[in-house]
Amino acid sequence: MRMLLTSSGLANDTLRQAFAELLGEPCAEARVAAIVTASLGQPGDHGWFVEALADLHGMDWGELDVLDLNGLPRDVLEGRLGRADVWWVTGGNQFHLAQSIARAGLSQTFPRLLREKVYVGTSAGSMIFSRRFDERAADLLGDLAVLSGEVAIVETRDRMILV
Repeated sequence: MRMLLTSSGLANDTLRQAFAELLGEPCAEARVAAIVTASLGQPGDHGWFVEALADLHGMDWGELDVLDLNGLPRDVLEGRLGRADVWWVTGGNQFHLAQSIARAGLSQTFPRLLREKVYVGTSAGSMIFSRRFDERAADLLGDLAVLSGEVAIVETRDRMILV
């Protein structure tokens, strides 16, 4: 697993270079799954999200799939995630994202699916790898106990760049 965890995506040359090294091929030859689940748990204006998705589209991917982890059967999620070379996990509400991973039954399969992928986390997409969730993140969605022992992907990192 190759990971790039950022607060705001590929915001500078250092991050863009780190991503290019992790990917190891032109974007035009790669498939990306934009996992937008965290953004859907964030209230208010989503202009930031539209801009981030437009920037991602502007990278000229071979294929760009937009995926919400809620509501689709687990085998469909695993199939779409499995076909992507890059998982680009957007910002928003990290509690909602982690809770969605757990409720979709993906906690145990994430490490297996990510073995040969590049994972790019922006804001919430990075924060789910924290060992501790702030209780204020649960204000919107409820009980933190839902996550107890469910998000195990923190322990599987092989190579990570923290920015």
